[in-house]
Amino acid sequence: MVKYSFKRERFLIEDFSSAKTFASFLPAVAGEDGKPLWAFYANVGQAMGGFGVSSKETPITPFDSANLAYSNIPVKGFRTFLKVNGSFYAPFFDKKTSSKRIMDIGWGDFSILEENPLFSMKVTYTSLSHHPYPALLRMVEIKNLTSEEMDVQGVDGTPIFFPLGLSNFCYKELVSLMAAYCQVDGLSEKAPFVRFKTSTGDNSIVSAQKSGNAFLSVDEAGERLLPIVDPEMVFGEDASLLTCDPFLGDEDSFLRFPQQTENKLPSAFSCFHKKLAPGQAYRFLSLFGSFPSREEFKDRIGEVGYAWGERQRKATEKLIRELISPCQVETAYPLFDLCCKQSYLDNSLRGGFPVLLNDKGKGQTYYLYGRKHGDMERDYNSFVMPSCYFSSGPGNFRDVNQNRRSDLFFAPFVADYNIRLFFTLIQADGQNPLNVQSPSFRLKEGKDLSFLGGDLAKDGKLASLLSRFRPSGLYGYLREEKGLSKEASDEAFSCILSQSEPVIEANFGEGYWVDHWTYNVDLLESYSALFPDKEEELFFASAYPYFYSPVYVEPRSEKYCLKDPTTPRQYGAIDLERTKLWCEKHHFDLSSTSYLKDKEGKIFKTNLAGKILALILVKFSALDSQQLGIEMECEKPGWNDAMNGLPGLFGSGLSETVELLRLVEYALSHLAPFGSKTMPLMKEQGDFLRSLEKNLEDFSSGKLSRFQFWDKQTSARETLRLLLKENCSGEKEELPVSIALPILEKMKAMLLDSLSRAKQIGNGILPSYLIYEPTSFLKTGKKNHLGLDTIEVQGFARKTIPPFLEASARAFKLGKEAMGEEDYSAIKASALYDGKLHFYKTCAPIDEAPFEIGRVHAFTKGWLERECNFLHMDYKYLLGLLKGGFYEDFYSELPSNLVCFMDPEIYGRNPTEASSFIVPTCNPNQKNWGRGFFARLTGANAEFLNMLVLLFLGEKPFCVENGELVFAPKPKLSSSFFTKEGKVRFLLFGKTQFEISNPKRLDCYNGVKLTYRLDGTPMEEVKGEWAQKLREGAFKLVEAEVVS
Repeated sequence: MVKYSFKRERFLIEDFSSAKTFASFLPAVAGEDGKPLWAFYANVGQAMGGFGVSSKETPITPFDSANLAYSNIPVKGFRTFLKVNGSFYAPFFDKKTSSKRIMDIGWGDFSILEENPLFSMKVTYTSLSHHPYPALLRMVEIKNLTSEEMDVQGVDGTPIFFPLGLSNFCYKELVSLMAAYCQVDGLSEKAPFVRFKTSTGDNSIVSAQKSGNAFLSVDEAGERLLPIVDPEMVFGEDASLLTCDPFLGDEDSFLRFPQQTENKLPSAFSCFHKKLAPGQAYRFLSLFGSFPSREEFKDRIGEVGYAWGERQRKATEKLIRELISPCQVETAYPLFDLCCKQSYLDNSLRGGFPVLLNDKGKGQTYYLYGRKHGDMERDYNSFVMPSCYFSSGPGNFRDVNQNRRSDLFFAPFVADYNIRLFFTLIQADGQNPLNVQSPSFRLKEGKDLSFLGGDLAKDGKLASLLSRFRPSGLYGYLREEKGLSKEASDEAFSCILSQSEPVIEANFGEGYWVDHWTYNVDLLESYSALFPDKEEELFFASAYPYFYSPVYVEPRSEKYCLKDPTTPRQYGAIDLERTKLWCEKHHFDLSSTSYLKDKEGKIFKTNLAGKILALILVKFSALDSQQLGIEMECEKPGWNDAMNGLPGLFGSGLSETVELLRLVEYALSHLAPFGSKTMPLMKEQGDFLRSLEKNLEDFSSGKLSRFQFWDKQTSARETLRLLLKENCSGEKEELPVSIALPILEKMKAMLLDSLSRAKQIGNGILPSYLIYEPTSFLKTGKKNHLGLDTIEVQGFARKTIPPFLEASARAFKLGKEAMGEEDYSAIKASALYDGKLHFYKTCAPIDEAPFEIGRVHAFTKGWLERECNFLHMDYKYLLGLLKGGFYEDFYSELPSNLVCFMDPEIYGRNPTEASSFIVPTCNPNQKNWGRGFFARLTGANAEFLNMLVLLFLGEKPFCVENGELVFAPKPKLSSSFFTKEGKVRFLLFGKTQFEISNPKRLDCYNGVKLTYRLDGTPMEEVKGEWAQKLREGAFKLVEAEVVS
């Protein structure tokens, strides 16, 4: 019978092969001095699915989508064939069995156990860390459970093992051809090295291939097992891989089989024959990895053994525990506490773990191990986990940004790093690049290598490398090409970093989403919550350029067109073919990082306050023709990617209106103390500002209708884009903050009115999306780049679609000025709420909505983004309730909405791990109700961590009073979260234990007074130098007591 439990932070599943299928993965971290490997698993067969290096196109064993993997893993994954006292066994193969089976999942490893009356077999998987090569380790233990001697003959391994360079695509489409290139070396040494003989490209460049994938198995006694690289030795002619007749026959004949080592896709099995005394176990380790050459493989494997493998497993677990150590929580709910660690891990596996690189000074902030969220379930995403030192893969602007929202509270050294990154990437037209790479470095201007001394100072190749390098490339050069020891490499690496500066890396990618900029607001709020005394420096001290991309958003005259003779649409907002021609003409690399320059080629720079204002102006000008939502004018929707048809329907988003209001309110609140300070604007931006200001005045006085106001605003934005299409004039204005504040106040008033009117349109529920239909238009007689007739729209009629949760989830963060208890009640009484499972869905039924709203219409009800509990949005809603002050409502929702409080038998996976979506009761498959799909790397983790910080610290743990910094947390914890001793604990800023005692068991969210002890020193308030030192992590323990 299936049973789920936890033991010392490990998740156990008894009878796992009968449990609901799920997919997950090993974390793919290997330390700064290691090279990671990706590995996916599921609770079928022997669990391990595909694993490999860098991406799914460089696998070591096949990468399959989850639905395929569930059927392929038992057959094409790891297999074991045993003859025990002459009887045949295939552990883990049959789904139904009387044997005991347990899956045991830890932070960086997992094991599976099968036990019958005769013997048990345990397999443990982990990845290698702190080594100069990527590898998967598989540790096997077969134990005699009887009182008599046992004869065990076995074959263990995988029937499919790739040479390095065989892509997943070629395996599935061209494997017969690719097999002809295969060569296995080292069979006689019991250390097979699998490679292509030559390059496989169909061109004139032919080169020998030295790199390859390799494996070997070593038992506890240090003896290498006999490898089997020819699958025919095990399966004979059975291409289905279901029977192993050769193994079942005579052992001598089996062992004498002449293995073919070329022209065949190899296997990676090892065989053994042992006699086990009663209670005795036979143990061996198998290593599967990638190496630059066979010589390198041979040099590295001398240390490999079973005991070594166990040490590596512990080292990988230690590494992961160190990475998640900044997030330590203790409440009355152990699974909530564990969920905090899991969310921190999974959140950082997307956004990256912040670290300080040693530069012999304060350190350089850098992020490790980030990647796109692709896996067996998210087969649509192409993940990249570079198999290199200091590994960090690319991510998307929105994903990386949101996942770093709360980093300051766990790693304050990050400071304004992410604000600088993501505001730098905002373009002058308000758009942003999609692809955000890990930053590179370069030597500071005027520096040469003389500071290094010795041979390195004269190394021309190193000098060339340092013109633009990533930590991975530099460290790899020092360790591998120069052959320096780890110590010498570390020293040279730090010396070079001390003379280098970071360089932001990003590029256009594929489009402009309407919501990406909104996550910058969260970064600002987090910074001000922790560093309110440094806001003047933040806003005005540093220079910010504008990211530049030649990908131009077309004006209405190009994108307003006819789909057919009578159907207006907005198509063709971006002309990539014309962009490519422009890039060729101007020798511009669209994959490069560039900044807006003036006509003289000088990069224009402003300060952060100027970038905030410029962003507000552009987004405010994008309000739709009824000043409700922000227009989706660039071919991409907002957060809900499955609403991809909305831009074509002249769609707009109220969610972005909410976020614009948040940004305006932030600017009004935080810039107001600096009225005499100035913000550098381009002349073009100054003219744009004055145009918007006049439009506001004319609209307020009744001179402009709503449509006319929209038309003028849009024309002004189109003019700005045209003027800045290639460069700016270079003329600069200095705008005082005091001049901007009244304009921002007018914008705030309009935006509040927008939300109020929108709620009336939505019958009490704030609409997330609106679509518009032109009521009258004129044909221009021209065609756009898609060959469609263009039109001039003279009027719009608004169309509503069923409610979505997003706008309300965001609006609750504005507090009770914008949202009230009636809004919460209306949502709960609507089809946005699943009354049986008591959680929230992305949207109400959309049957009556136009099918053109997007692919969401094609999805089954209660699946993916359609009428489903998309956990990211569900958690956004919970965060909105908490941040908006709806505390009783927030706590009433936790038991049925936080996964750590869900029944794993229904949820179908580890309840401390978030999943992308949970199936509601509108789904036609009742067996899936309440079940989670798509493992772990969801934006829900970012929302959860945000909630965690608010629960323990409140929104503004630091403030400035009378010129002094004050630590004044306002926890929002309910009394139920406190332990029997009346305490909770939270690791403050990754260093200081923050313990709150609540002897009267009060609900803290009602407002409580705290007294403090800092390393034993009592005080009523923590301010001035004490607050500074606390923020710097100078105290080991801060005790707070709720006194009233």
